[in-house]
Amino acid sequence: MTSLPHASEGDLGAMFAMAVPLAIPDATAFRRTIIRGKMAAGWYARANLPGQADYWVLVKGGLHVEVETKAAAESGNKAVRKAQEEWRLFCVSQEIPYMRPKALRGEDPNETVRRWVDELRVLIEARLTLDRPRA
Repeated sequence: MTSLPHASEGDLGAMFAMAVPLAIPDATAFRRTIIRGKMAAGWYARANLPGQADYWVLVKGGLHVEVETKAAAESGNKAVRKAQEEWRLFCVSQEIPYMRPKALRGEDPNETVRRWVDELRVLIEARLTLDRPRA
């Protein structure tokens, strides 16, 4: 994995999405495409809901995890927006696993991504354990 001295949230997210299936073979991370803008024909296009997480992870068997990545403060990280917190609360209310991993100030981007993948692995294992039928 290529290291960047000060990785942006987008850089870290892209690295995370590439690392997930390598570290967790039954999981794949997808970037949520956000489209907003006025089209040449004069109409307005929007594709997403306000506050939706940056990524979603699908795990073999159907588990779905929402992932809102955050860069370290020195990378121009913005605080969590109200709509993002509302999306998190929606996920919690629907029992959809949600995580908001944050880069640490001065942390190497590769270490950040490794830590995020480890956090995802723990969340997936915990959820699969909860969902496993009891004998």
